[in-house]
Amino acid sequence: MTRAFFLILLLMTAAPAQAGTYFQGYYFSAYLESSNRRLPVRPLWDSSLQSVTVAEGDEYAIVLSNPLPVRVAALVTVDGLNTIDGEATVADRGPKWIVPAHGTIRIEGWQTGDSSQRKFVFTKSGYSYARWREEVDQRNYTHKLGQIKVAYFWNSRELNDALRWNRPYGLYGKRHRGYSSGVESSADSLLSAPSNFGGNAGTGMGRYEYNPVRAVHFNYDTGMFSEHEAIRIFYRFNGSCYRAGGFCDVPRPIPYPYHDPVRRYAPEMP
Repeated sequence: MTRAFFLILLLMTAAPAQAGTYFQGYYFSAYLESSNRRLPVRPLWDSSLQSVTVAEGDEYAIVLSNPLPVRVAALVTVDGLNTIDGEATVADRGPKWIVPAHGTIRIEGWQTGDSSQRKFVFTKSGYSYARWREEVDQRNYTHKLGQIKVAYFWNSRELNDALRWNRPYGLYGKRHRGYSSGVESSADSLLSAPSNFGGNAGTGMGRYEYNPVRAVHFNYDTGMFSEHEAIRIFYRFNGSCYRAGGFCDVPRPIPYPYHDPVRRYAPEMP
């Protein structure tokens, strides 16, 4: 009896390994991985928000899972910036990653070219990519430091056809006309937080890595268009102070959305 109670207690108190949300009956999930281990997720001040404790200098990856029998497009932002082109964006705009049916992909860095990326690395806010972009563009980007968001999108016709078993999903060619732009990784390779959120942790540009990608077209019409439907993971250094509503003693900057349609990949910081 005592042993059974002890096992149940462990299950109840163990931290979850990933953040996720139910959307239209499907469970979409994402988690952070650092040093080949998942970072445990814990509730923040709001039960719908999740947080992880990180270590300065650690490289990390964002792992996305697709529960659907068809491909999905995933918008991934770190510190409010799109991981593909480095721009501040909203859920229904900007380039997205393609996750295959019932598949999982790893996003390990800022995509800086057709075959290159700079690794995600936890750093102090002053050395973050968002801070560097803020100085270069003279716009406010650091108001979203310490947050990762993932929003999923898919095509309702493809899903309906797959669920009816009309034809294999593989028959849907990537040459279908009318698809909006997306990016698919050929290697093995989270929308707004409370306005007063900030912190002492950010994500910088780490070492170079080979990561070839190719552009595909994808016409999505269903998904997490509202930023509050997306998966949100907040990260902080151990010992960071926060209270209900945001981190302690953090000013409330005004966000200035910015989009440059000419730029395709994330501009590199030194």
